[in-house]
Amino acid sequence: AWAALWAGGAGGAPALGLAAAAGGAGLVAAGRLLGGRERRLRRVACRPGRLADVKALGLKLPAVVAARGRVCCSQPLRLQPEGAGPRAAEEAGCLLRTCVENFYMKSGLGGQWERESVVLADHTAEAAWWLWDFSGMRLPVVGAAKADWLELAKVRESFEPVGVGASPPHSQVVRSSLDYLRGLKLLGTRTQQHMLRVGEEVTIVGELAWEDPAVLADRGAERAGGGAPAGGAGQRGFDWEGWKGNPERLVLRRPAAAGSLPFIITKKPFEELVQELGFWARRCTLLGLCVGGAGLALFGFHVFRAVQRARREALFRRRMFEAHQRLEEAVAGKVAADSAGPGGAVGDAYPELCVVCLEKPYDTVFLRCGHLCCCSACVGRVKNKCPICRTWSKTIKTFRP
Repeated sequence: AWAALWAGGAGGAPALGLAAAAGGAGLVAAGRLLGGRERRLRRVACRPGRLADVKALGLKLPAVVAARGRVCCSQPLRLQPEGAGPRAAEEAGCLLRTCVENFYMKSGLGGQWERESVVLADHTAEAAWWLWDFSGMRLPVVGAAKADWLELAKVRESFEPVGVGASPPHSQVVRSSLDYLRGLKLLGTRTQQHMLRVGEEVTIVGELAWEDPAVLADRGAERAGGGAPAGGAGQRGFDWEGWKGNPERLVLRRPAAAGSLPFIITKKPFEELVQELGFWARRCTLLGLCVGGAGLALFGFHVFRAVQRARREALFRRRMFEAHQRLEEAVAGKVAADSAGPGGAVGDAYPELCVVCLEKPYDTVFLRCGHLCCCSACVGRVKNKCPICRTWSKTIKTFRP
């Protein structure tokens, strides 16, 4: 594509240069964004050694902290592994994301079939869970399903081809025929499930704050009424064991302040997370500078060529105008000499100028066609090709007595 645009001349290469410069600017902006997150993580995120040390930090809540511990949940979401026997161990986790995609072939404009997909459903279920690190304190996590950076492990992936199901065979044939006439060919449905397992050690960068009193009041009323306690948004139930060792009712949640750090849940340690952000920030910035510099250089090169071409065209038009003026003066002189009588000088009425530069007298003849129309300096420019009949031949310079 680069070579094709380059060969397209001044029409494609400048646009490619501007596009490369814009892409480089975007990469630099992404690098600055990642670098800003790295600096804010190093400066803002408070890293307690243990969860129990959160109380002794003396932070003015709410505050952004980076806590690390094991995932714990008394009522986890359970999933039976695919293809396992009835006695196989179930996968237990606090977050379960289910994504269903439909794959199909679509007929393009050229008659070729292209593979495409569409997401039919993307749902995340969450149970009440907390962090624990053997320090005696449990720190509940709220709204983890809507985290900006969430690392989940794939626990199941299945693909169901078209035709496998409870539909009658004749209905499947009719539906497939109608889809084929519309330019569609269904392939099947893929289901992927990702889970945050119980017992995994994770690092959470979020806002440490007290839980909403209104939510606590609602939960207390439901507990006193004997009903099933309602959890937070997107959570299945509420586990009162999550408050053991946490009488202040501190929770980790998504930062509410505008422009603050994102809500991150990752398996990497905090130092590795910061180093990864810094690595990608430097890579994006360096790549953006290289791509943007190459794009600006390409655009500037073609701008320089356009300016040089415009200058040459202006110089050629000026020479043409001067030659036309000299020709008109010569014609006027010939007319005056003819009107003066037989004694008038008419030998130099028409100037013998080169037809290429219109500046020097012609002195070179093309041997094959016999045209005497170029000066010795312009023969190399036309590459021994006669500018009148376009015939290639050898040349010889002539001299006047």
